[in-house]
Amino acid sequence: MKDLEDKIINKEIHLKIEYINRGNIGYVFHAYWEEMNKCVALKKSGMYDMVDAEVGGLNGIRKLLNDVIQREVKVLEYINKNVNDDKRNYIIKMFGYEERNNGENKHFMYIVLELGGKNLRQYYDEKIKENKNYQYYMEIIETNEDILIKLIKGAALALEQFHNFGVHGNVRPENFVISLEQNPGLDFIEVKLIDFKTSIVGDLTPLPDTEHLATDIKAPEIKETDNLTREADIWAFGQMVKYLLPRKSSDIKNTKKLNRVINECQREDPKDRPETKKIYKFLTDEIEFLTKNDEKDQKEIAENK
Repeated sequence: MKDLEDKIINKEIHLKIEYINRGNIGYVFHAYWEEMNKCVALKKSGMYDMVDAEVGGLNGIRKLLNDVIQREVKVLEYINKNVNDDKRNYIIKMFGYEERNNGENKHFMYIVLELGGKNLRQYYDEKIKENKNYQYYMEIIETNEDILIKLIKGAALALEQFHNFGVHGNVRPENFVISLEQNPGLDFIEVKLIDFKTSIVGDLTPLPDTEHLATDIKAPEIKETDNLTREADIWAFGQMVKYLLPRKSSDIKNTKKLNRVINECQREDPKDRPETKKIYKFLTDEIEFLTKNDEKDQKEIAENK
């Protein structure tokens, strides 16, 4: 790890001119690792030197920003040390990191990561625009639902891997990226889970303040608390699927698979929500129902036809 940090300092990892993405607290650049002859993602986040012990007001915000940036490094370090590669191949990998002070009471965290492709939203929007029948709305739904199901299956597998040892805490389309290496023999699109600023692994405790999380991805039971859970991740997963569906997704019958995923993921009682592995098996037709409630609902629909 230290060797890689020295290489960043000695400019052996070079930035390309364009950046990949801009987040709330930093930038992600496309970079080139000369010694390894490979492209990587270089995440640069601004941090603050906390010279005042006071944590309220502006200093409180600065401390929170520092905490979430440092937490991401701790999470990625934990995965590198404790999870075998074949058990985390759908989770983005960290190659190294470094904190560097610019001498103006502010310094930066640089994290060198495995390079990924477009996020789920960008990828799916691009595929829709490529569709020759773009102007015919219902045809788009039928044609692109297969693509979306493959994306959701890939995302479910990625989240399942993370749930084997932690809670992600910020499940959204932007936090899954397309893997640059795809196995054409698989029945899903391989994606990688990213962004671990609110995640919980090992002995890390939840952040003391999750107000910065968008309320639209927070499950009802955690809106007023900091108690991030796997069940709350599942609720957010359902919200993510809802975001990715076409605007008039209500036109799709309730028996359609993706709407059933949304319904079951967003059950009011967290215990009634499916595990990620069941979402994958359901979308792959390995199981007929996601949950007992889903089975009950589908039987009622069939009886009322």
